[in-house]
This record gives sequence, C-alpha cells and structure tokens, in this order.
Amino acid sequence: MRTAIIRGKELDQETVCDALALFFSSDFLGFEDISPVRLNTADVIIVDLCKAGDGDLHRLRARRAALEAFPRIAIVTKGHRTEIQQAEALGFAYIHFADDPVGTLVKRVRDLGAPRPLSALPDGFSRPMAAAYEKTGAVLEDMHLASITDSPIPVDRSKEGARDLLNVLESDGVHAWLKAVKTHHSPTFGHSLEVAGLAGWFANELGWTRSECLQVTAGGLLHDIGKSRIPLAVLDKPDVLNEAERDLVRKHAEFGYQIIKHRTEVDNETKEIVFFHHELLDGSGYPFGLSADRISLKVRLVTICDLYSALTEERAYKETLSPRQAIAVMNKMDRKIDQDLYRTFRSLILPREGFGRVQRA
Repeated sequence: MRTAIIRGKELDQETVCDALALFFSSDFLGFEDISPVRLNTADVIIVDLCKAGDGDLHRLRARRAALEAFPRIAIVTKGHRTEIQQAEALGFAYIHFADDPVGTLVKRVRDLGAPRPLSALPDGFSRPMAAAYEKTGAVLEDMHLASITDSPIPVDRSKEGARDLLNVLESDGVHAWLKAVKTHHSPTFGHSLEVAGLAGWFANELGWTRSECLQVTAGGLLHDIGKSRIPLAVLDKPDVLNEAERDLVRKHAEFGYQIIKHRTEVDNETKEIVFFHHELLDGSGYPFGLSADRISLKVRLVTICDLYSALTEERAYKETLSPRQAIAVMNKMDRKIDQDLYRTFRSLILPREGFGRVQRA
C-alpha cells in the first residue's frame, strides 16, 4: 500500500505524517506537485493543512478534482477552527488532529486503503491456516505500532499467535505456511512470519518442549522489530538499495535493542533473539560482534532460520534461491553458525526440498 502525503515545504520539524512512512510506502509531495500523474500510485491521500499558506490552499482548490478519486485524510491543528472549516469545505470526510496519537492515524489509513492480510491469501488454504495468518499478521502490525508509539508490546497476543501457528504447522505442515506468507503484501512482514514458522517447526522437529517452541516462534515474530524505525519505502524497495540505505537497514538489530532493552513485558530470552539474531559464532556478526559463548541455543536456531528465509525470499533486486541453492550458500558459512543445529536443519530441508509435518513435542 502507498500513501501520498501533501504538505508545505516550509515545515522544519517532524510531524505525524513522517511517522506514516514507517508503516506505509509514502511519497511526500508539495502542494505544487499535485497532479493525476504524481498521485497515480497512491491508495490513500493525506493532506497536512497545518501551516498551509494561502498559496497552498489555492493550489489545493485548483487541483481538487485530482484528489477526489482517492480516500483522503486532512491533518489539522486541534482547536484551529479555520483549518477544520477548510478541510470540510474541500470535502475531506476524515480529519485527524496533529497532536492525536499516530496509532489512530495509522489505523484510519489501514481502514481506508490497506489490504488486509487475508485479502492477499489465495484459495486452497485451510480455515485454521487462514486464521493463523490473519492473527499473526495483525500481531506484527501492532508490534511495530507499539514500538513507534512507546506502547506496551502485545506479548500475550504474540504468544497466542505463536500457539495458533504451531497448531497449523502440525496440521498443515510448514510448507503450506511458507506458501501462504509469501503472498503477504509486505515482504518485510512476510519475512518475519516465515522466520517464526521455520523456527517453531524446526524446534519441534528437534524435540524441544512446547514452551521452548512457543518462545522461538514468538521470538521470530518479534526478531525484526528494529525495522519499525526504518521507512517502509526503504525496507520494501523494489530496486537495489544504495549504500546509505544498506547501512540503515543493517542498523535494525541495534534499533531493536534500543526499542526493547528496558521493556519489562518482554522476557530476556526473547530480547536476546531480537538483539543477537545477526551475531555469528566466529564474532563477525553485528551489532555487538559477540562470539559463540555469548550466543544462546535459541538465538542460534533463529539465526539459521533467518538466514535461510533471507536467501530464499523473493525480491525484485536479487536472485531467489531454491532450498538446495540456499543450503549450498549456508554450507560455506562453516563456523559462523551452529554446525550441529545446521546439519539437522539441512537434513530436514534437502531430502524433498519441501517440508514435512511437525509432531507435538
């Protein structure tokens, strides 16, 4: 989903509109940029009327016809009667006060134009699969929203989602789950759903306890929470990232540390998954360069699942590897990843280049 955000260029501080770029691919336009061509790819239009000058309003009225085909929201200053009257006169059915919580605006934008997870799920999946897909997708969105608004991370809901996901893996198999999550409209969210499914499935195949399986599944959902501080236009960019964008994406584990290090609702083992899933046993990982004795078994498992998912995911700017090709790449990582875990993972992946059903531990 894309938003077009129209505002004056004289603003010298971040506003609620800037936060939208963390949740939706967003194009920022000036009032002079309004045209059918510039708005063509948008699903929802947001117009910031705060501090809009007379010239801005004149341009907005002159190009009103270009906006009327879209759901649109006006941002106004609470108590500013003129701005509210201008929004109503221009036909904005939805008005958001600039000082209101960003979560309210995000939810409004989603309601107006964002595709719901199930809308992208093709026919042929079981009802439990569809329900788990919708619930875990919603949990992911709420986690990212909580990280931006400093609200509590919905830990209990993530555990419920993890429980439903494990049940689906047992009944339908992980291959069906991976097929389902590849239909998600956001590659970033789809990746977290895939890692969660792989981690829960793999832990169960290893005979870990139900509690341990639930924890790595929930940890998989949360592991990339640091990406909530990176604009979605960068994360889901269809082209090759430039150097500055790559450096920003690489900081997501550090951002994750900053987001949840003091959050008491998240247990320490889950925090380690978030903080350390890009650490490698030989000390060459990031963000802290930890070596083997500092990296727990649960983190090592999620790291393997994260690597495999990244290698096999579909992105326009890179080759999509088959399971066998991904394993060939991981074979070369040697002491960077836990070899005992990896050999078992490889043996489960390669025989059928598919995935069997897990059994409850």
